[in-house]
Amino acid sequence: MSARRRRPGRPPAALRPTGLLAALVLLLSACTTAEDVAPEEPEPETPVTEPAPQVGVEAAVVLPPRTRTAAQVLDAIDVDLQVLEAANQPELRTVWTLTPDDAVFVRDLARYAGQRSADLTCVLGPDGPSLVAELAALRPAARFCAIVGLPPEDPRPAGIDLLVVRAEELGHVVGMAAAALPGDRIAIAETTTDLEGSRFLDGFVAGIGQLEVLVFDDVDAEPAELVARAGAGGAQSILLGSGQDAPAIAEAARAEGIRIIGPQALSDSEDDRAFGVTWRIRWDRVLQPSIDRVVGRSDPAGRSLGFAQSIFDVRIPAGSSAVEDIVEQGVTEIGSGDRDPLEPPAPPDPPEAPDPADAQESSG
Repeated sequence: MSARRRRPGRPPAALRPTGLLAALVLLLSACTTAEDVAPEEPEPETPVTEPAPQVGVEAAVVLPPRTRTAAQVLDAIDVDLQVLEAANQPELRTVWTLTPDDAVFVRDLARYAGQRSADLTCVLGPDGPSLVAELAALRPAARFCAIVGLPPEDPRPAGIDLLVVRAEELGHVVGMAAAALPGDRIAIAETTTDLEGSRFLDGFVAGIGQLEVLVFDDVDAEPAELVARAGAGGAQSILLGSGQDAPAIAEAARAEGIRIIGPQALSDSEDDRAFGVTWRIRWDRVLQPSIDRVVGRSDPAGRSLGFAQSIFDVRIPAGSSAVEDIVEQGVTEIGSGDRDPLEPPAPPDPPEAPDPADAQESSG
């Protein structure tokens, strides 16, 4: 009996689904597959949010170059600008500071700020007035400000605030205090007063009255050499400014025992006894009128700033009450207009001669 072979893998006929049974198998298979596969859920829609509108204006301040200004003074100005920003929020969004490495870069940084997004660009230093006039012509929609020593003769240009810092007032009171310190001769390191300006020196010379002054304006002199010459000339005090060489001159003066008269930023502490007189310019208060104008608070007609507007601070680290009284008197008289800061103080009245009749009575 021969046997028939089945094809490999093919089930016997009795086991092969046919007809209704095959359809039922296919249906059950389809149902099982549909139940095992979860339906795809649609991705959630990402809500479209509009960017929050920027609040407040943006101001930029170009500082004097590092090659002409002491680093401590630049740091002090930066602190004042932080105070200015915090005091004017939210109308003022930010104040960003630009410090050029050298004088040739002042124009570049001023143009960078003035032609970009800054609503207000201020330039500190002697080149400021000419630079902001140039920038205002390029971008008339923005505002600009600069520091000057005298009120402009012409009407204020549109879009420009020329802030008059009456540095002669500061110089005069510093000079009055210096004249009240021990000694009869003061040296002036004239090359280190770039930020304060020539009118500060004019007021200082007027404030010291008849005191003898030694002026050193040799830009090539080394700080130690300059101080040595001041000491050899009999100077007991030396006036510094905010120039780059001021810290080195102050250090040399400490070594020589010569009293220092200079910015507060150069002293080691508020009671640094190497300093006879210190001063500070509050740059946040100097720039406040321009901030008020750009944020639309006010448009003050007067932008001439001095002791009456509290932008200067003069201190006596040694704590002499007599000298402090002189400073207070000078600040009061200048602030009220009773004293001309470019005129020397009136000399003291000479002592009255004794009455001969009183002398005879006392002898009798």
